[in-house]
Amino acid sequence: MKTQYNRLAELVLPKDLELANKLHDCMVKYVHNIFNAKSKEDADRWDEELIRCSKDFMRLREAKQDYEASKSYRVIITDFRARGINASLVTRKK
Repeated sequence: MKTQYNRLAELVLPKDLELANKLHDCMVKYVHNIFNAKSKEDADRWDEELIRCSKDFMRLREAKQDYEASKSYRVIITDFRARGINASLVTRKK
């Protein structure tokens, strides 16, 4: 099930797009397996795998958010320097 999801390009960095597609396919498969499980134990196992994949996917999304935040900080620092403000005194909180 190799499918390209257009929305994923908005959510992750370009270098992470291939992994994001694989994780998305896994998550879809795991949800399907949860609903078609023959026993509660089997469904629980697929649920654990789904949670693991979703955590990995969220790490990719957070990496893009961090990158975009750092990019915006670079623009602000450049503006400070242009106005003569010492940007080294500015600290970043996470």
